[in-house]
This record gives sequence, structure tokens and C-alpha cells, in this order.
Amino acid sequence: MSQIGNGAVYIYEYESLIAEPLLFHRKQTLVQNNTPELNDGFGESLAVADTIQSTPQHELLVGSPGEDGHAGAISLFRGRATVQAF
Repeated sequence: MSQIGNGAVYIYEYESLIAEPLLFHRKQTLVQNNTPELNDGFGESLAVADTIQSTPQHELLVGSPGEDGHAGAISLFRGRATVQAF
């Protein structure tokens, strides 16, 4: 989570190299609605699911308990070469 409670999710990619067998690269950073909002807590909870059965990718569900005055929200990101938000 970020310094002031905005929150973010960092997607890392594993790369297996002979010289460095445990190498991870940050591939993407997700923020809610592409704009961090104060105290949303975006990323405080995560889940991976196969919500769309007709696609081979899994989806990432990201919780934001502080969204809309603590009513909370869930953002659904679809798995691809780059993650897309719904």
C-alpha cells in the first residue's frame, strides 16, 4: 500500500535465467480507476479467480475497503499480456 492510503497493486514477472535464477521484474502497476484516491486502500485484499469461464485467462479481483466513504469496492482486472480493468 502507498504512503497515504491510496494503494496500488504491483504485478511482477518471473524470469528464469541461468546467471540469475530468481529474477523478478515489475511488469505493471495497477491503481483504481487509473487515479489513486486518498484512503481508498486499493489492494488491501486480492483474489485470483476464473470468473469468465470461456477465456483461458484468470482474473484478478482487487479490494478497496475505503472507496465511497468506506462502502468499499471490488475492481476486476482481466488477465492478458497486459492487465485490463473492467
